[in-house]
Parts: sequence; C-alpha cells; structure tokens
Amino acid sequence: MSKLKKTIVAIFLLLFMYLCFSVIVSNQTYVSIPFYFLNLDEYPLVGEWLPTITFYLAGSVFVVLFVLMLVTIFYPKKLSQFKFRKTDGVLRISKKAVEGVVAEALAAEKLMKNPNVKATMSQKKIKIKVKGDFQIVSDLYGKTDKWSEQLETQLHDLIGPDVKISIKIKFEKPQPENNNRVK
Repeated sequence: MSKLKKTIVAIFLLLFMYLCFSVIVSNQTYVSIPFYFLNLDEYPLVGEWLPTITFYLAGSVFVVLFVLMLVTIFYPKKLSQFKFRKTDGVLRISKKAVEGVVAEALAAEKLMKNPNVKATMSQKKIKIKVKGDFQIVSDLYGKTDKWSEQLETQLHDLIGPDVKISIKIKFEKPQPENNNRVK
C-alpha cells in the first residue's frame, strides 16, 4: 500500500474514531462504568465546537455510507460466462473461451511472444487486456489497432450480430521486447 493510501486511510480512521468517541461520551450515562468522560461541551478550548463538528462529521459519514451502499447494490456483476437463449437452444460462451480465441489469434498473427490474456466480462461488456513481449515489427501500433478491430468483429460474429455487447481490447505493454538496440 502506498504512503498516500495509508495517509488517507489513517485520516478516515481517525475521523471515524472521533465520531465513535463522541457517541461513547454522549451515551455514557446509559451504561454503568467505573469512570466517566467529560461531556462534549465541557472540554477546554474546543468544547463549544465539538458538538458542531460531531454533527457534520456524522452527517457526512452517513452520506458516504449511503453512497457506498448504492454503489454496492448497482455495481455490475462480473460473469464467468454469457448465456444466450434462442428458440433452437442455448449458447454459452465462457471467459476461458474468449481468452483462448484471443490467444490463438495472437499466435496466428505472430505479434507477441508468450501472450498473457485476461478477460473481464460483465452484463453487456467484455474487456480484454493483453500482456506480453511484442515481436519486432515495423508499424507495430498500426498492426495492433488493425488486429484488435478484426478480433472485435470476430468476437461479435461468434456471439451473434444481434446481441449488443461492447468489446474493448487493450494492450498493456506496447513496446518491443528487444530494448538493447542501438538508437
């Protein structure tokens, strides 16, 4: 975890700890404990501001938790296979099949050595990430663009032209393997 992420998480945890502390202080009279904290407004220097800060902090935490709940509910579900029903049967296309088609197309085109293909499938999208060592080819970027367009049309033909699915292919490491060449 990077230092920036650790700092952000630590700040949010401190704010949440403060919110919990203020709830403990305001509700300590309902529980019998051997010690008591001062009320929020009795703390020196900051006592008059603590209830206001607590109110706005609790409101903002409530809004953030509500938004996180909505994101959790409506986040698209990841799929391991597509299922298409027709009158004459069911077509199932798995994630491994899509990865295999892409890897075979890469091997046939001889664009990469040792390609690593990862597919992510959701309701109406297929995202394909390709990693590997490119062969030394002139006009590499033009060939990869042309190849990815051809593969997208092949996948659309495989699935069916009437099915609305977005297919995106992304190359992770677009540079040749041999970096020791004289420049």
